[in-house]
Amino acid sequence: MSNSASSSPKALVTDQKDALAETVSTEGSDMMLVYQSYDSDFRDRIERKLRRKIDTRILALVVLIYIFNFMDRNSISQAHLYGLTKDTYLKGAEYQTAISTFSAGYILMQTPATILLAKLRPSIFLPSCIMVWAIVSGCTAAVTNPTGLLVVRLFLGFVEAPFFPGSIYFLSCWYTKREIGIRMAITV
Repeated sequence: MSNSASSSPKALVTDQKDALAETVSTEGSDMMLVYQSYDSDFRDRIERKLRRKIDTRILALVVLIYIFNFMDRNSISQAHLYGLTKDTYLKGAEYQTAISTFSAGYILMQTPATILLAKLRPSIFLPSCIMVWAIVSGCTAAVTNPTGLLVVRLFLGFVEAPFFPGSIYFLSCWYTKREIGIRMAITV
C-alpha cells in the first residue's frame, strides 16, 4: 500500500519538487546551473512570459506616472489660459518667473536626488517622492498670491526632479541591457 502511494503521480511530483528545493538550498549559488539545464525553448518561453509580466505591471505604471509628470509640468500654461494671472495677482514677468522657478528647483535637486536614490532603496524612495509630489501639486490649488506660486513651483521642481533618473534606475533593475533601450524609448 505504501508502494502504490509513493508511486502515484502526485507523490512523484512532490518528491521532484522536494529534491529540487533541496538541491537549490544546498547549492544556492548553483541555481543558474539548474536554470541552464532546462531546454532552450522552455527558457525562452519562460523569459518571454516574465518580460510580458514586467512590461504590463512595471513599465505600464512608470509610463503612466511619466505622463502625469509631463502633464503637471505643463499645467501652469493651461492655468494661465484659465485666469491664473488674475487669481494670483501676477504682474509683469512674474508668470515667466514662476515657470523658471520650477526649472531652477528641478535642476538644483537633480544631483542630490540621484545621490539619495543610490543610498536609499528605490522601492521606498520613488513612491515617497511621488506622494510628496502629489501633495505639493495639490497645494498649487491653494495659492492666492505671487509669492505662494513661486514657492510652490520651486518645491514642485524639487519633488519632480527624482522621477526621471529614478525611473531609469528602477527599470534597469528589471531589464537586461539588451531590453532597457526599447523600454526607455517607450517611457520617454
